[in-house]
Amino acid sequence: MADWSCGVPNELLYSIFQSLCFLDYGRCHAVCANWNFVAKAYRFRHSRQSPWLMLPRSKSDKQDGTCSFYDLAHRLEFKIPLPPSTPNLRHCVGSSHGWLFIVDDLCELFMLNPLTGACFTLPSITTFPDVEAVLEPSSSRILSYRFSYAPINMDTYDEYEPEEIVEYYYYERATVGWTSDSSYVVMVVHSPLYEGISYARSTDTSWHPMETKTRDFQYIAFHDNLFYGISHIQSRYANGLLEIFDPSYNPPTMIKRITLSPSPQRVLSLYPECAFKRYVANLFGELFQVDRVFCWEYMGYEYRTCAFEVHKLDNDQQTWLNVKSIGDYSFFVGDNDVIVISSIDFPSTKGNCIYYTDDYHSGVYTHREISRDLGVFSLEDGKITSYYDKGSELTYPSPIWMVPDL
Repeated sequence: MADWSCGVPNELLYSIFQSLCFLDYGRCHAVCANWNFVAKAYRFRHSRQSPWLMLPRSKSDKQDGTCSFYDLAHRLEFKIPLPPSTPNLRHCVGSSHGWLFIVDDLCELFMLNPLTGACFTLPSITTFPDVEAVLEPSSSRILSYRFSYAPINMDTYDEYEPEEIVEYYYYERATVGWTSDSSYVVMVVHSPLYEGISYARSTDTSWHPMETKTRDFQYIAFHDNLFYGISHIQSRYANGLLEIFDPSYNPPTMIKRITLSPSPQRVLSLYPECAFKRYVANLFGELFQVDRVFCWEYMGYEYRTCAFEVHKLDNDQQTWLNVKSIGDYSFFVGDNDVIVISSIDFPSTKGNCIYYTDDYHSGVYTHREISRDLGVFSLEDGKITSYYDKGSELTYPSPIWMVPDL
């Protein structure tokens, strides 16, 4: 051990820690006793952290009780042990501010921080108004779930075994926001038709449907203390709506509704057999609408991403302007809240690009044997390249982006 390490002033160490990625910050604990003490006292933040890709759990992961990750900036793959009490992780339906939303064998939802091991049990699926559990009389074991398309009348329902519901994704996506008193609010897009949006606070024991005028929610994310939901995209020709909710109210209240830019007609005209998804990114307070186009039977695959379009909101005119460049920044999209990083901070990443994972849920389930839809789309020339050398080996479930945070 070098003697100089013990003499570094604590104030300088704090300054150093602010510029480190999580892996390097973790290594500082092992330098000496004083570095370990200061590192524990320093509250690690993820403001300048490269995204990690959580990989599908392998057989060895399940046997060892670990999760595998890929650090994009350092081109490094590694494992993190999970606490023994962690529920069986079937797949993830969201990633937000260092937290993963995992679904277990009974389609129950949990919020897991893989770095700290903290895991919160969220309200049961049976507290949604359109869900009812069928129990085995002798043991109260859940045999199946009944799902009603009209919650006020559970006499008309479809019935599925838990295994089927886990695979068919009752949950479309989930995210978490934090309030001024350090409590959390989880919002989830759910139901067999992905119409509903519900919330639960940290003290709640059941889900509460949001009272909104629109339906057909497909997306929810948390940025800058507000929730952003995308709804009412009923066809490839619809604009859709961006609805903004403030979690400081109880219940969370919609404070603004913005009509989104029309669907990317130029791109859709080039690929008739296609569909699209939308995301919302926040770059220094400016909102960006990100449209992703999927094509069927494309390049030898059942489906693949073929293009992206990006629009920026003009706050004064409340209109969306098409942009061809986001400068040195890149967007990371998938089942996660959109992550924004700069290639100046992380030279191993590409600026003016969109890094994506496979979040086309029905495709992931019905074509689980094929390699997942991963890539880097260049907004400059429209080319798609790879960011993970083993991408062709990833099948089911799909990987998901996350940013480490303690």
